[in-house]
Amino acid sequence: MGTTNSAGALQGPVVAVLDALSAQGWRMLHTTRWPGHPGHTIEHIAVGPGGVVVVSVPRPAVHDEALDGPQEDLSCATSAVTALVAPRHRRTVRGVLVVPPGTESPTRAPVVESDRLETWLTSLEQRLTPLEVVLVSAYLRDRLNPLATPRATQVPRPVAPAELPAAELLTAEPSAAAPAAPTAPAPTTAAPAAPAPAPTAPAATGPSAAEPVRRLRIRRRRRWWQPGSGTTTALVVAAGVVAPWVVAWLLHAF
Repeated sequence: MGTTNSAGALQGPVVAVLDALSAQGWRMLHTTRWPGHPGHTIEHIAVGPGGVVVVSVPRPAVHDEALDGPQEDLSCATSAVTALVAPRHRRTVRGVLVVPPGTESPTRAPVVESDRLETWLTSLEQRLTPLEVVLVSAYLRDRLNPLATPRATQVPRPVAPAELPAAELLTAEPSAAAPAAPTAPAPTTAAPAAPAPAPTAPAATGPSAAEPVRRLRIRRRRRWWQPGSGTTTALVVAAGVVAPWVVAWLLHAF
């Protein structure tokens, strides 16, 4: 009961401190959906120059079976937010538990007193640019909107064995209505030895019927001259030049 009262008393001051940081470049998300935990919410998420901070207050633990319920809840909520942001921004996500001033919390979670929350957030090392703050906060607001339908991965419907084709039922068991045929008993006497194989004839060296017949490629001899219009003209000119000399030589000789 004390945890519930302290959480209710802290909600107002924590929300006022977080909303006042908007003037310093921080953007706040309140009461967002908690992925993986239907019916539960993440109380506050602060997105600013110092990164993404999951802000929680003491409340009844969701993981009440854990030894350290607040630490387990904060770690689980921080991991859920880390899984949503881009890989380059995941190192900027952290969580913190806000407690009343002067309270000694037995949890191992990072603890900040409520009157020092603003100073602690503004003293964080800058990890996000102003543009990244706007983009990351808008993306988380869209993905963690409690009124939006959660985006779940569609799992294919399993196929029953009766719907599979007959070719795929390779390991199907035989039906009970059709009993297997009785198998004949194995013979007790030894089977006769198989006859020795007959000697095979030596392989023929010449061409056999199994070998394809190689066709000899007949190569035509190339002539020293190719018939054509230019060759015919040259022969006619040569005959006209040589013929008178041959005739003159014959007349002179005889």
